[in-house]
Amino acid sequence: MSKTALWCICEKSTLYIENDSLPCCSREELPFSIGETITIAEEDGLPVFLASPVGDHPQFTSFRSMLPVDDRRYYLISRALSLNNMVTEHTFCSHCGHQCTLSRKEIAMRCPNCHALNYPPISPCIIVAIHRDNRLLLARHASHSNRLATVLAGFLEAGETLEQCVEREIFEEVSLRVKNIRYFASQSWSFPSQLMTAFTCDYAAGEIAVDHVEIREADWFSCTNMPEIIPMHGTVARRLIDNFISSSTDR
Repeated sequence: MSKTALWCICEKSTLYIENDSLPCCSREELPFSIGETITIAEEDGLPVFLASPVGDHPQFTSFRSMLPVDDRRYYLISRALSLNNMVTEHTFCSHCGHQCTLSRKEIAMRCPNCHALNYPPISPCIIVAIHRDNRLLLARHASHSNRLATVLAGFLEAGETLEQCVEREIFEEVSLRVKNIRYFASQSWSFPSQLMTAFTCDYAAGEIAVDHVEIREADWFSCTNMPEIIPMHGTVARRLIDNFISSSTDR
């Protein structure tokens, strides 16, 4: 029998969960078949394996529905989902078109024909809380079907600094100018491979004018009149909002 391990068994952005936790067992004790395994970490002396199901298997759990989780489990699951995306989405070499295999020397997809290596993709993003006196700008995004109100976010473009991305995204989405851009935190967001870099900043000039493409509506909110639906705990968006509320309450 193979040794006991922690298992991150992924299918897109879902995982196999037992008793609200990652399964800890041998391969033979898993209730369904899995494919090739990748060692992605070590936890309490146990290897952590990434794998995908083969054939029939039980319903998996969305990572989003598991939030919040502790920092260590968040790291393991986020790492597993990102690496699973690499394996499933980089099947063929972008240089010569041959089918790739998993490298045995490092976590990367290797082309056996031209020997090119494709590493796990990471897409840098900014997410930003804009403060104006004792108010915070929150917006409703066109991609959200509910009434969720959240802070602004966007992908870094080629050649930009993170600070330039903050300024551009804010002006493109709500037509405001900002100042005093300050780093706040970061979070891996494996849907499928983003790295969210969070900032706070201060309003400088302009009136809210949404783009009606990515943003449906936006407004200023005080800590005493927050929208009914805001981001869930466990997200860096919620941390930005909670930070605003706590700093406003302390004044």
